[in-house]
Amino acid sequence: MSSVPLLNQLNKKLNEDPANASALAEGIKYQEYELEVDGNPATVNIPLREASNFEARIVNITTPLTRKLVKMLLREFRGIRG
Repeated sequence: MSSVPLLNQLNKKLNEDPANASALAEGIKYQEYELEVDGNPATVNIPLREASNFEARIVNITTPLTRKLVKMLLREFRGIRG
């Protein structure tokens, strides 16, 4: 039964340390952005298919970025905090 490649891959993933697991979804390419949120640097990852829309939106924001606004943007553009 251990000769089945899919079972080997699943067993390997189950035995991995969850702290080493990536928060980024497999197969999706992300663009990384450095933002200043409430005066502190923050990294967000936006899927490439949403990157141009995110850039157009972030350029038009005139107020300082807050955690609440960044969470809303991440939800809207399917992003992940880095």
